[in-house]
Amino acid sequence: MPHNNLGAAALSTTAMQSGITAMREQTNYAGKRLGLRPRYLVVPPELEWTSMVVTKSAGVPGSPNNDINPMLGYVTR
Repeated sequence: MPHNNLGAAALSTTAMQSGITAMREQTNYAGKRLGLRPRYLVVPPELEWTSMVVTKSAGVPGSPNNDINPMLGYVTR
């Protein structure tokens, strides 16, 4: 059962949530969920500032209604 890179979305809270969900839903060869939780976010230098906004902002970046950012502190950058 291959676990390839399934996404190529621009870095954002929504893209991270989709990636985390895909990771959490990975199964082993018996079909049992592995329950993996990402710990680190590794980005190239050109995405360093974007990654700080996505992982350290209290509110969802760009949200007009002050929604909380569920990615706040979720991973270590």
